Amino acid sequence: ISQCQHQHGNQCSTRGTDTKAVHSTPTEAQKTGLGYDDFWNDWKEAAQAVTTDPMKEKVKASGTMALTEQGLIIARAAISETASQMQELRKRYRAETQPTKTLTAQDVTAAVNTAVYGTTNKPSPNPGRDAVFGGASSGNREALCTAEAGSAKAATALATLACLCNKGTSAVAPPVCSKGADGASAWEGSTGENTNPSDTELKTIAESCSVVKGSKITHHEISNRIKAVTKLIHVEATNGYLGAFADTECNGSSGSGVCVKFPNFKTNAEQALQKVKWIYDLTDMAATLKDMENKKAAAEQILTQIKAAAEKSEASIKHAAASAHAISINQTKGPTPANTVQEQNKCKTKNTTAEECPSEHCVYDKEKGCKPKPGTETAAAGTGQGKDGDNKTTATECTATSETNCDKNKCTWDKEKNQCKVKEGAAVISAVIKAPLLLAVLLF
Repeated sequence: ISQCQHQHGNQCSTRGTDTKAVHSTPTEAQKTGLGYDDFWNDWKEAAQAVTTDPMKEKVKASGTMALTEQGLIIARAAISETASQMQELRKRYRAETQPTKTLTAQDVTAAVNTAVYGTTNKPSPNPGRDAVFGGASSGNREALCTAEAGSAKAATALATLACLCNKGTSAVAPPVCSKGADGASAWEGSTGENTNPSDTELKTIAESCSVVKGSKITHHEISNRIKAVTKLIHVEATNGYLGAFADTECNGSSGSGVCVKFPNFKTNAEQALQKVKWIYDLTDMAATLKDMENKKAAAEQILTQIKAAAEKSEASIKHAAASAHAISINQTKGPTPANTVQEQNKCKTKNTTAEECPSEHCVYDKEKGCKPKPGTETAAAGTGQGKDGDNKTTATECTATSETNCDKNKCTWDKEKNQCKVKEGAAVISAVIKAPLLLAVLLF
């Protein structure tokens, strides 16, 4: 906004004297120069923001509105490059920090519950058997313990756990997972079909797993858990099996297997895994979280650069104000007029006789030699009288060839070099007056 305002005034974005109504496009504001299209939306947004609190106070505190015309010129030159840099950073922020999809904490919780229980909310008091097995729970154990697309399958993490832990008709000692997860009733083949494991037993199996409360769910955490499960899958013939497999099917018997079957795992493991709903859902959520976390990191990096550029601009504005003030002081006092060659040669000390001394501008003094006539002395001719009334001694005033003629008020006689010189104090004062201007030139 500063760049626009400094170049074109408020009308670059606002409508006439109404500082709150802004032009929607450069064309509407009759501005069609190079760069307007790229910057207009930012200028418009900034023009609206600076009229409201707390931005109004922030702009006032920056000192921008108090800059003189000279200060504006210096500030514009100083912040031009920074403004362009900030514009590019804003473009990058819009392009590189927006995730493809966003998830709230509630979304993540719902996704985890769905992957575990088959419902977006944690069921109470018990998980529902149909929901756990993908919408239906009819069929024998080997059908329900097959991990693939469709209903009546191992569609959730809890269904997978039940297939790995619930006992068959011949209970083994010790239990495969834990005493609680072993189940109260046998589940093997068609035994317990359509009833086992019951809702109550599913709750007991779920509670056999430890839960770390307060832990943060990240894409790393989800991805690592999925990888840990897939590493436990072993291949028999063309299929993959999670758990203990002996022969034929995962029907719950010790002779066949207490396991979960992944059809065609050997042929295409990734495809076989993605057919399992709970694995697919968690993998998708992990990818979304990763994208969100990466975009957040990119946003923080760009915002850090924008903040640094803003601080640099604020410093430039303060420097501009100080430099403009220094230049103003110097201009008020005015520079010491430079003597022309003609003026320097008017009354040179080589005119040692009355005949040699020009009569138009000079007068011959027997003691002081050829000197300017009273009333014709100028700052250029030797008095150093500035427009503000300050006397500034110049080198041309201290050119006497004898100690007698050396003006002790403005000059000093150097006995070693046998010459008349300007007093040191006068030179120091001149340097002090010029220093601020030189500093401004060096800095900006």
